[in-house]
Amino acid sequence: DEQNQIDIFEHAIKEASSIEDACRDRLRQADSQLRQTKTQREKANGELELVRRAQRDQQREIEGIEALLYPGQNTLLEFLRREVPDWQSSIGKLVHPELLQRTDLTPNKAEQAGSLYGVTLALEALALPDYAHSEHELKTKLETAQANLEALNEEQDKAELQLTEASKAVRQAEIQQTKIGTELANAELSRKRAQQDKDDAVSEFHHALSERRQAHQAKLGKLNAALAKLQSQQEEAV
Repeated sequence: DEQNQIDIFEHAIKEASSIEDACRDRLRQADSQLRQTKTQREKANGELELVRRAQRDQQREIEGIEALLYPGQNTLLEFLRREVPDWQSSIGKLVHPELLQRTDLTPNKAEQAGSLYGVTLALEALALPDYAHSEHELKTKLETAQANLEALNEEQDKAELQLTEASKAVRQAEIQQTKIGTELANAELSRKRAQQDKDDAVSEFHHALSERRQAHQAKLGKLNAALAKLQSQQEEAV
């Protein structure tokens, strides 16, 4: 009966250990999955930041084109477009772009065509700067830049969705990891409890066995004493 009880405890320990090992394997898998989802989230966040940076650059380009295409009133650029035909190929190649938006230069047409402070230069050797493009070219550039920005906006929407999904996957992985960790802790506790139950039972069995041995030895001692007394009485009778 005692051995049967020990066998039952050992079976409980074995079953608890099996569950504990299985939980530990699942926890390792959950840890790996969590690391993967965090890596995907970081990648998605990086891609979103790249798109946003490209958006900002594209927006600045659009604002620059619009500033050239739609100059403010009384600016040098507004005057050149109104008063100086083909200004892009002459003074437009020399003037600093920041001067085009100033309103305090009081520009006037010179008597000598093609002159700049009385000096004639071979301006055909100079490349045409961005700010000196014709209105048609600027409009074309603006349309292209706006189309690029629209495409970047769509990319941002996709990148934000990917980041949202990646963050959701991380949260789910964290929940799963916590759940399995709790199951593992419970399995460890069950295995330790089963081991303690077995140890207690074995200790009780040993204690009971020791008491039975002591009782048996005491009884045997009494029998031996009685037998010795009987033998002594028989010897005296003879």
